[in-house]
Amino acid sequence: MARKLYSWNGVSPSSMKTIFAEFPPEKQAMNHRAKNANDMIQEYHRQQLYPGDNFQNLMIDNVLPKIHTSLTWDTMSRHPASRSSTPESITLSLLHWTSDMFISQLIEIYWGKKISIINPELLRANLVWEKSTWKYIYRIPKTFANENYEARKQINDTLEEYFKLPREERKDANFFVEAMEKELRGSGLNDVEVARVSMLHLWAITGNNFKLAFWTIAYIIHDPELHAAVLAEIKPGVLEGVANMDYLKSECPLLEAILNEVLRVTMASALVRDVIVPTIIDGKILHRGDKLLIPYRQLHFNQDIWGANANEFDPSRFIRDKSLGTNASYRPFGGGPGICPGRHMARQAMYATVALLFTQFDVSLAGESEGIMGKQQFPRMNETKPPLGTIPPMEGEDVILLLRRTK
Repeated sequence: MARKLYSWNGVSPSSMKTIFAEFPPEKQAMNHRAKNANDMIQEYHRQQLYPGDNFQNLMIDNVLPKIHTSLTWDTMSRHPASRSSTPESITLSLLHWTSDMFISQLIEIYWGKKISIINPELLRANLVWEKSTWKYIYRIPKTFANENYEARKQINDTLEEYFKLPREERKDANFFVEAMEKELRGSGLNDVEVARVSMLHLWAITGNNFKLAFWTIAYIIHDPELHAAVLAEIKPGVLEGVANMDYLKSECPLLEAILNEVLRVTMASALVRDVIVPTIIDGKILHRGDKLLIPYRQLHFNQDIWGANANEFDPSRFIRDKSLGTNASYRPFGGGPGICPGRHMARQAMYATVALLFTQFDVSLAGESEGIMGKQQFPRMNETKPPLGTIPPMEGEDVILLLRRTK
């Protein structure tokens, strides 16, 4: 699938041949794990996101400090997602806030500060792209997908301008971005094609976490009993505004169960496999070159595994049966060689965000006094479009939070 995605985004056939080079038998004999440029890029991403020095640098020096800085009264009251603020309260769009937290800030963590200077509207372009990526995957003609084409062009152009800059002007890029660029330039790609490949990795890095944070907070705030229970659990894990990640990871089974359940009900990833030899399954012939798209979502609602209430949001199922988190029918991050390398970062970022938001603020749903007409309804998932990764809320649906100072 990566070949098609790169090709559709403007990587030339000659560069594609280099990126996906097949090694001659003699080289494979010397190193059965011989890797081409595409394989190496995946390896660099694992090195960035799997526990180790690069991951520590990512989390301890970048992701967690940004989450802490973002979740202060002064920052939240001045945030563009704030609809109104007084000395005692802030009314906040949850979707707008999580989008900025987990798109804008992740882009800066990976590519450095220069990229948002090049294009201050990069968040808006990414949101337009994210809403319409299904049109890219399904190859919808530009006539019917102009917003997708324009958003993709804007992101590509931004990255092209970024990679044209001297290295010394963008030294704050992280390990993965630097290693990927070096690999691609070593394969003969120019600025334009380095940008085209990078754009698709930017999408992979930013495409799910903002929606995951949105749904996690939405489910908690719409359930008063769950809100009270998780608040009691996480309070000891935050001292003087600093999250104790060891505590949150090891002593908060309800927080873990909530995230597990959010992943179960909102994730719509699929397994993509190439047929390399003719195969017969149930009388049907799968020919060499065919592609299989195997959705995981149906597994997540299998009543034989999840019980009669499989269609309901029930975090307690993961507490009652701890084996569910490793069940073969639970694949929120995919599986096998293609399992999402960002799963460790995602979990820690969600734990820190939830813990700091709910302990540093008195959080409730905004009501009529904040300009909300009637009781806020829980946002619906947008399953009207082919979903990719975490399902977004329906267009125009949001959660408006009321934040007050804690007593």
